[in-house]
Amino acid sequence: MADLSDVLSALKRKREKGTSDPNQAKINYILQQNADKNFVQRILNYAGRDKSPTLDMRGMGTGNDYGTHYMTGNAHPEGGQMAYPQIVETQGNLRFLSPRDAYDYALKTGEYIKFPDVQDVNWFGKNYKKGSPYGDKW
Repeated sequence: MADLSDVLSALKRKREKGTSDPNQAKINYILQQNADKNFVQRILNYAGRDKSPTLDMRGMGTGNDYGTHYMTGNAHPEGGQMAYPQIVETQGNLRFLSPRDAYDYALKTGEYIKFPDVQDVNWFGKNYKKGSPYGDKW
């Protein structure tokens, strides 16, 4: 299996030829490599607010009416950075966790994706929805 640097090199060659969206391909690769995680499955299987689990976030101070993930990031204790959702699914229900509780939950359950640096985490947080059937039109 190719590692991320091989995929990025191939994407660069395709981009130079004008044949690929590097963000789309990179997101697809990252999500497929982490498809065992619940929050990734919720991204990959998103079917719209009426058909997928969503959380009413009105009044929570986020500026959003509803949410499915509310992606955030932090340092991983073993080095590097990690992206993880503040909205988690437990016992079939979505819950919005505080930043600290979401971090603890991610470490306890493995519901995170590890990245080398904060720029990659920020990029993922802005682009992860492109991996869903809806693209970034949530």
